[in-house]
Amino acid sequence: METPICSKEFEDFLWGVLIERKLDECVNDPDGILASKLSGIIDQRRLRFAEDRRFIMDFRLEFTEDNCMNLQIASMPIAQNEFLAMQAARVMAMEDETLGA
Repeated sequence: METPICSKEFEDFLWGVLIERKLDECVNDPDGILASKLSGIIDQRRLRFAEDRRFIMDFRLEFTEDNCMNLQIASMPIAQNEFLAMQAARVMAMEDETLGA
């Protein structure tokens, strides 16, 4: 299996295309507070586990009863080309679902 590493430029691209887009769908964050917090969590993980590169496969934000936010992140150590293939398959499945409706 290919080493699961991607460039900083590719990480920045993915942030804009995948994570920011999903954040925009999940919550109104006009001041970017949540986006900044999530970026900080990712940066901390990069520093602590630099040898264990993983792609974020999905994340979920849920508000708790006490008006706090619960963040769950699912990640996998896969190669960049495998990650891109999985994302392409997701997009195609969503398009098929939309066109079939």
